[in-house]
Amino acid sequence: GADVVSVAMAKTNMQKLFDVQDAIWASNADADAFRTDYLVTNHSSYNSQIVTDPTLEQIKYELQEGRPVISFHYGKDLNNPNIPFAVYGSYYHVIVLIGYDEEAQEFIAHDNGDHRTGTNIRYGYNTIMNSLGDFDFAQRKVVDPPTVIFTSPRFVKTATSPRVYYIVDGHKHYVTAPQVFTQQGWEWDAIFTVKEEWLDQFPEGEDIRVN
Repeated sequence: GADVVSVAMAKTNMQKLFDVQDAIWASNADADAFRTDYLVTNHSSYNSQIVTDPTLEQIKYELQEGRPVISFHYGKDLNNPNIPFAVYGSYYHVIVLIGYDEEAQEFIAHDNGDHRTGTNIRYGYNTIMNSLGDFDFAQRKVVDPPTVIFTSPRFVKTATSPRVYYIVDGHKHYVTAPQVFTQQGWEWDAIFTVKEEWLDQFPEGEDIRVN
């Protein structure tokens, strides 16, 4: 299963992201898909891709392969009374889809807007798909098109080989030594085990060596 992050650790990590947003955009409110994509790409161990008008099957495939999906919503249409939206606000809301239940026709998500039942919360397929949008700063509201972000791990290995690769710019780069992680300030626990056929889709880039 997924590792559990303490509240204190989560707050510390979130504050770092808030600080980055404040420095770049003078605000950390209502991060749209563009800003979220920037944060994931530059301040996490994941790569990200903005996808507009995603199909249900596309989202399910990503989750089936173990890749979380960030989704953007007109939150009022989630029909969750535990989310404290401001009455005259935009109702903009962002959640992370982590799995699905085909029998129940539900997504499993982490929704930090729901402080009571937000961990592993379930939303129906239709509820998620019909409430998708993105935030428009000019209009201060949620608009079309339906938008999600597909994520994928940046540091990977397969179950059959100890070789670790760094995925960036559509290429896989062999990390030649453990010292590279130390030099780059990378975290060992950011390495994910992936299927060989997934890794095979990336052409080889230059090896990453110790400086």
